[in-house]
Amino acid sequence: MRETAGFDPRQRVPGAAALYRHANPLQIAAGAAAVLTLQTLRIRLDDRWPRRRDAVWEAAEQVFARHLRADERFERIGESEYLLVTDRGSPAASIAVAVEVSQDLLNEFLAGWRPQDIDVARVVGVEDKNILVERLSPGELKAATAEWAAAEEALRRQSPLASGRADAIPFVSAQGKRMELTLTPEPVINLKHGQQTGVRLARSLADLETGKRLSSLDRAALDANDLAFIDQAALRESLALLRYASRSGPVIIPLSFHTLSRTGARTRLFQEAGLAPGDMQNPWIAEISDLDPGTPSGRLAETAGLLRPYTSVVFAEVLAKRPTWRTLSEARIAGAALDLHDRKLADAEIAKLMLNFGDKASAAVRSLLCYGLPSAAFFDIAQVAGFSHATVRAGAEVQAAA
Repeated sequence: MRETAGFDPRQRVPGAAALYRHANPLQIAAGAAAVLTLQTLRIRLDDRWPRRRDAVWEAAEQVFARHLRADERFERIGESEYLLVTDRGSPAASIAVAVEVSQDLLNEFLAGWRPQDIDVARVVGVEDKNILVERLSPGELKAATAEWAAAEEALRRQSPLASGRADAIPFVSAQGKRMELTLTPEPVINLKHGQQTGVRLARSLADLETGKRLSSLDRAALDANDLAFIDQAALRESLALLRYASRSGPVIIPLSFHTLSRTGARTRLFQEAGLAPGDMQNPWIAEISDLDPGTPSGRLAETAGLLRPYTSVVFAEVLAKRPTWRTLSEARIAGAALDLHDRKLADAEIAKLMLNFGDKASAAVRSLLCYGLPSAAFFDIAQVAGFSHATVRAGAEVQAAA
């Protein structure tokens, strides 16, 4: 009988050491931990389980990576049991994520699932070397996922950025010109899996007196105080986006090298945003922009190193007319990004630019990202060029073709 599979309503599960590795007592008490079992999958695979087990475990790693934020953790604690710990301020969050992971894995290996196939338990405490869990009924699981979905929707309505709308910020430049900064969140798509794995904040600058939109090169030539203002706005709004749309994955935040490389400006930037070294509550990726081709690799490496207490990953935006491949390689930058937002090119020219960029950049960095594609129709050529992730311009369809 299905009722005998998985957890009893109250049960002890080995794994207290794993729980303490990933959660503190306050998180445990707040209901941030859950345990899911793939017992249904194991039973249905029957004598195929020993042969398919490694494939299931590998798939589980990928599914958890898609659903969890960078600061959240999971661990397999048995043949078919997993512990996961979220940190989203609601006990319903860990349950909802566990349900989604279970559904994805059942869909992948069994081509479908029923409510009674989902086995998820709430962690309620620890006894000796065991985790104390309380298995939830299908009705309780449905209520928890609905509660978390409603909470996220309420938060989205509070934030223009989190709902996908652009946020326009007027300011007066150091030269006395009336300017407007527009920040637009764009889903970052993993090209291999065709799924969203994060969000990138696209910046657009306009001169309100002339109506002209500034290119990336124009922006890089702005006064240092203007660049600092843009960075402060981008970081502030991005961290708010993380709070309002926590399940969208990490946010990639472009910040100017001119700000990040100067001690005073960098300190003010992080202090005003409320960031402290070692505080990884809000998983974000720093993207160093506005690099000059003459930037010494040692200075870039130093700047990237000073960022790592605040963020675990550092990328760099490469301006098409300012190649810095050797500098990026010597500075050990993790990834390079090509931004096409302000480039008006024919389809064939875009494809050529991506192929050329990928050919040169792949020898310098591990990851390649492309921003501002006209549509998802360019995803295939982006993959051929060596890009692993991409965004399309706001308003375009972002789902990869089936």
